[in-house]
Amino acid sequence: MDKRIEAVDYISELPEHILHHILSFLPIKQITRTSALSKTWFQVWKTSPILEFNFYALFSGNRDRYYCQDFEIRERNIQELYNFVEQILLSRCKHMDNLIKFTLVVTFIYERPEMVSTMDKWIGYALKSNVKHLKIQVGPSNDDETYKYCVPQIVLNAISIQVLDLSHCKLHLPFIGNMKLPFLKKLSLRVVFADDDVISKLIAGFPLIEYMSFITCYGIKSLQIFDLVNLIQFCAKDIVHFERLKMETPNLHSFTLQGPTWPSVLKLASLKNLKSLHIFNAPITDKWLYEQLNKFPHIECLSLADCPMLESIKISSSSLHKLRIDSCGNMAKLHIDIRNLYVFSYYSDIISFSSNNLTLPKVNLYIKSNNMDNSWYTRLIRLLDEFNQCFKMVTLESDTGEVCILNNFYHLNLYLRIL
Repeated sequence: MDKRIEAVDYISELPEHILHHILSFLPIKQITRTSALSKTWFQVWKTSPILEFNFYALFSGNRDRYYCQDFEIRERNIQELYNFVEQILLSRCKHMDNLIKFTLVVTFIYERPEMVSTMDKWIGYALKSNVKHLKIQVGPSNDDETYKYCVPQIVLNAISIQVLDLSHCKLHLPFIGNMKLPFLKKLSLRVVFADDDVISKLIAGFPLIEYMSFITCYGIKSLQIFDLVNLIQFCAKDIVHFERLKMETPNLHSFTLQGPTWPSVLKLASLKNLKSLHIFNAPITDKWLYEQLNKFPHIECLSLADCPMLESIKISSSSLHKLRIDSCGNMAKLHIDIRNLYVFSYYSDIISFSSNNLTLPKVNLYIKSNNMDNSWYTRLIRLLDEFNQCFKMVTLESDTGEVCILNNFYHLNLYLRIL
């Protein structure tokens, strides 16, 4: 008897919100392919609340189509793609389908000036669909401010936006006016041009902000952040013309500041709930670090990297759990009195180390030096002897292999490297 098993498409029978979740993990090219599977998938595709149009990925994955030598064929294919994006966004607006996330990545705006107005229109469609998470990336490109894409004014007054992620763009006010993003919770600016006036008005316009990030930004000289009671995480890295930073945010949990440009005026007040402090590439001194740590009674994680002015530091804390010191080349002494420390990581040359009755379950030492002579090994043995009071086992790692030495140490990873 011939028994036939009928194939059943169980996936297509899943609820629409689960199918939307599945599509959220796929790139746009694969999502469009699923729309041809069945009427169900086509409808799911049309109503998906997450849209990502990454033209860099689309063009790179279809080079024969979008980089062919025939100019007319290439332009026709590109225009068909633009029309496809336009139809999708316009259809959502007409049917009043809300968007959770809209991502637009364009890398060729400088070769195609007409894309500026096209991008403005697409972003406008997304805002009419009440998009909550808006990501705009133009580039990477050169750093000439003249050629940056200027974010439309409507973006900076959008009621629906909760997450705003801008990269390789320019923020500019054509007129004197306020910016209001009343429900914004997360702001990320990377390689963005903006002056102090725009930034101050922007900050004043989002009272519910929880996360702020400024990475490789230009034109910003001063950041003044006050009375943002919901702000819990702040990050500023490589702000090119940075001169002044003043913060008074009582509920901030995480603070990250990285040079090479370091603000000549740095005032951190009322950060009594700070738990994580990360300082990189900074001209901070032993005194500055000592004074700041005394202001943070609840700090749990401290990272210091590329701070050449640190020489002899003492860290005393009852709350600190993780301590990382990396490439602070002039530091010679470290004394820690941290009874609850769990992880200690050190990446640099040999230093004089001491502690008060410290027992650590985990330590990572990556010792690197330009000169590993006899005196260097003598100092290394002295350093290991100091750690001998804290551990039962030490693991020595090298470029040629790993050697385990069992003695009184508990758990110590040591990586030796000749620069």
